[in-house]
Amino acid sequence: MPRGLSKKKLISLIEINLTKLRCNKNLELSLLLTDDTEIRQLNKQYRKLDLSTDVLSFASQEAKNFVCPQYMLGDVIISVTTARRQAQELGVSLEDEILRLLIHGILHLLGYDHEKVSSKKIKEMQDLEDKLFNAIKK
Repeated sequence: MPRGLSKKKLISLIEINLTKLRCNKNLELSLLLTDDTEIRQLNKQYRKLDLSTDVLSFASQEAKNFVCPQYMLGDVIISVTTARRQAQELGVSLEDEILRLLIHGILHLLGYDHEKVSSKKIKEMQDLEDKLFNAIKK
C-alpha cells in the first residue's frame, strides 16, 4: 500500500466518487493495487494487449447511458508502479495520481469510454474526471 493511502482512505475516496456520481450507496466494486508485471499479465489475458498500463476496469455488466447500476459495479486495477512513474513525470503526488486513476476506472465501470467514441465524448469524460478530482481535493 502506498504511503499516505490507507484502506480506509481508499474506501472513502470510492464512496465520495460514487456519491458525486449519484450512485446507489449499496454499490460494490473491487480495487486491486498491483505492479506492472501483474497488470501486464491481466491486460494480455483479457484485452490481448501485451503491455503494462496504468489502470484496467472490468465492469460486471455494461452500464447504459451512464446511469448508475444497482449491483456489483466491477473491478478497478491500478498499477502503483506506473502511477508512481506518471506522478513523477507530472510533478504530482502518488496519492493524487492514484486518485485520478481510480476516478478514471470508476467512470469506465459506468460506461464512459475514451477509445471508441467521438472527441466530444472523450472531452466529456475528461471534464468529469477533472470535476470529480477537484471536488475531492477541496
